[in-house]
Amino acid sequence: MRKQESFLYDVFISYSSADQSWVTQWLLPHLERAGLRVAIDFRDFVVGAPRLEEVQRFVTQSHFVITVLTPAWQESEWNEFATLLGRTLDPAARRRKLLPLVLQPTPLPPLLLAPRLEVADFTTEAKRPQELARLLRTIQQTIPPRVWPDGPELTPPLWWRWWLRYHHRQLRLGGALVVVLLLTLMMAARIAPFQDRLVWLADSAEFPNAVALHSTGTALIVGAENDLPGCHHAGLGLWYRPLAANGAWQLSTINADLCIPDWSPPSLSNIVALAAPPHATRPLYALTSHSGILVSTTDGASFDAAAPAPPLGNNNMAAIFGVTVGQPASFWVGGETGALWRFHAGQWQQLDGVEGGCTGLPAVTVKSLLMTEQQILIGTDRQGLWRTDPEGAICQAVFDLTDITAATRSRYEFRGLVAANDNPPRYLALVR
Repeated sequence: MRKQESFLYDVFISYSSADQSWVTQWLLPHLERAGLRVAIDFRDFVVGAPRLEEVQRFVTQSHFVITVLTPAWQESEWNEFATLLGRTLDPAARRRKLLPLVLQPTPLPPLLLAPRLEVADFTTEAKRPQELARLLRTIQQTIPPRVWPDGPELTPPLWWRWWLRYHHRQLRLGGALVVVLLLTLMMAARIAPFQDRLVWLADSAEFPNAVALHSTGTALIVGAENDLPGCHHAGLGLWYRPLAANGAWQLSTINADLCIPDWSPPSLSNIVALAAPPHATRPLYALTSHSGILVSTTDGASFDAAAPAPPLGNNNMAAIFGVTVGQPASFWVGGETGALWRFHAGQWQQLDGVEGGCTGLPAVTVKSLLMTEQQILIGTDRQGLWRTDPEGAICQAVFDLTDITAATRSRYEFRGLVAANDNPPRYLALVR
């Protein structure tokens, strides 16, 4: 709270007798209607007292002095007022006691111009309501309101407006503290919008050209494409991170040859996909683009060769991967430009096409595989959705395509398949 001096009046008005009509009929009523205690010569000066002494007395006893500046004021009042300004009114404006009000256009006296005082512009009728509000706000932010209803015509609404203006800094600070306190309590109690939420957080590692992510429950494994020429690189496209104790990401050890020597220059195979048998997390298998299938029984820390590459041809590359339950497991691989192959008992067998081993399945380009213990779902780009047993002997279309034209059928591309944990089971397909 600011320290207050004791003043008998809030405002003293200095004006020229030529402007008395406007001062007494307009300015004085507005100031007193706002609850201010106003001193003015015709009402408060002692009869017979020297005028200069009375002016000095009321300047000293008033918190503010309003000067109504007009050419007439400069001619009649300025000389005596200049003397008081240097003696009483704080000419450097450090205490902001003087409030210049310009009623008629007139140059400011040099003594008022030097400190560059801000003036209230009452030169036009249109400006006066706004300038009066600014003048009252300046006064009422400095002078505390008296205990209601003390004061001239100080109604409750006016008193409260004055109180709010005077305490505006404390109210703003108090409001800010209340908001901070409420936010702190809401965060501590986890009240919306500070409740716990499931969010995505950035991990600390970066994996160039990463294409596959897998969790074994105890470790995370990432697979990536190898786009650098040459076969001798520190990283071979596989990383793992133990989840216990928030372990760090490390390069996987690959005990297999990923080099493609026939390429010019020789390069490493890409890691295409990661998969585990249905309802299992181990072992983990990694499909490469040209170097077969790798297996890890160490949560991704090391990989060994598990199966040779499928015979997809020179212009085709392994793209889709699935693993079935069994000892040993069977691997299903779809080519990027067509063909579906199954690896079992040490050899590869093509399943699609006229000579394919899965009866009923035409030549297809596989876009998704869903491996379950009871059946396998095969999503294609133009031939719809198919299902077969884990042995891949007989394939059946999930939807009756007899009455569907080839053009219509080609509009549905099954890009993703997932099983919902329902009873009976439901399957969800992502179709493009």
